[in-house]
Amino acid sequence: MDEDSLEKYRGTFGDEKLFMEEKDTSDRIFLLSEEEAEECLPTSQEKQAEPTEYALAQGVSAVERTTDFDYGYCSWWLRSPGFLQKNANYVSESGVTSFYGAAVDNLDFGVRPAMWINITAS
Repeated sequence: MDEDSLEKYRGTFGDEKLFMEEKDTSDRIFLLSEEEAEECLPTSQEKQAEPTEYALAQGVSAVERTTDFDYGYCSWWLRSPGFLQKNANYVSESGVTSFYGAAVDNLDFGVRPAMWINITAS
């Protein structure tokens, strides 16, 4: 969320504690931020993720067949904070990034770990 939008919502709701600032990470394995997801996976189709059998066995929900577009995909977490302190942003099964996020204790969503690989190293 850009600073102008953040200020607009702070003014609307008047409670700065609703918002958490996003932190960069230096971890080797991490979840993408909302910005990184948009940059690395620019289309909704690229953001769609199929859950593994293991993820399904652990309770991750996959969308039932409603259209050919979203069959078999699941929502997955981003590291970016959501609208409330207890929320984190996520990418929906249709590949759309959520602005409001969802409660972090939601077990229906999967994770899509990421890592940076230096392909120019000798």
